[in-house]
Amino acid sequence: MNLKLHQETLDQLDDFFRKMPEMSTMPFFHDALKVSEQRGEQRILIRQLRRKFAMIPDSVVQKIEATDDMEQLDNWADQILTANSLADMGLLTE
Repeated sequence: MNLKLHQETLDQLDDFFRKMPEMSTMPFFHDALKVSEQRGEQRILIRQLRRKFAMIPDSVVQKIEATDDMEQLDNWADQILTANSLADMGLLTE
């Protein structure tokens, strides 16, 4: 069985758990939240790259998915606005 929740429900659950003081002190919660944010950032970055550059190599997708540095993911997301190629972003060597 594959359950799928609406984004509104996911947002409400996220808000609920963020506001629970006892949850915010549990290390696993912080780790799970960090991973969730990281995966979301990676997913959006890959989607934006596909919109701008159409096909992107699997190696680029793998590089993004392997990156756990949120600052680097944010930098790549910012570079999408001005980059003319994946190489301009440092994601691919031409």
